[in-house]
Amino acid sequence: QGRSLSDVLVYLRNGASDAQSEFGRIRLLNVFIQICMAAEFAHSRGVVHRDIKPGNIILGDFGEVQLLDWGIARRVDEEEPIEQRILSLTGTPGYMSPEQILLKEGAPVTLSDVYALGAVLYEILTLRRPLEDEDPEELMVRSCSEDPIAPSQRTPSRAIPQELDEICLKALARDPHRRTSSARRLALDIE
Repeated sequence: QGRSLSDVLVYLRNGASDAQSEFGRIRLLNVFIQICMAAEFAHSRGVVHRDIKPGNIILGDFGEVQLLDWGIARRVDEEEPIEQRILSLTGTPGYMSPEQILLKEGAPVTLSDVYALGAVLYEILTLRRPLEDEDPEELMVRSCSEDPIAPSQRTPSRAIPQELDEICLKALARDPHRRTSSARRLALDIE
């Protein structure tokens, strides 16, 4: 029961008079920290979510926050043949990491969740996705070849501090080895 973060972001985007007071930046960053820690808990148990996005984050009426839709989650140590991975390319364009899209190996799979968390953070800060395109395939191509504009430059009217820019862009690094090292580290950076 509750409202998805996606619905909250639409509510804020539409500029409802009480939206900003009900869902201010500090409240949403606290929600974000809880989601990071939920992902970190899963990672500590050897599970990667693979589809973290605002639509899968639910905010309850009494401050509870839940990360839902674990339908495509998998164990970190679970080996999937390349043919199977190609047939089951999973995730939501715009939140999928480049290595998830390109089926690259070599980096911890938990870093794909960190990338998705970075995309959620970007959307919390700017009320827009890091990269936008109507065509899902084109969006995946852009995710592998373009860096997003700094949140403060994308929406200057939202007065986003440089520190949040840096934290967000590090989580969205296309090279997983340059990305924030874990969901816990991302939560601590935000704190």
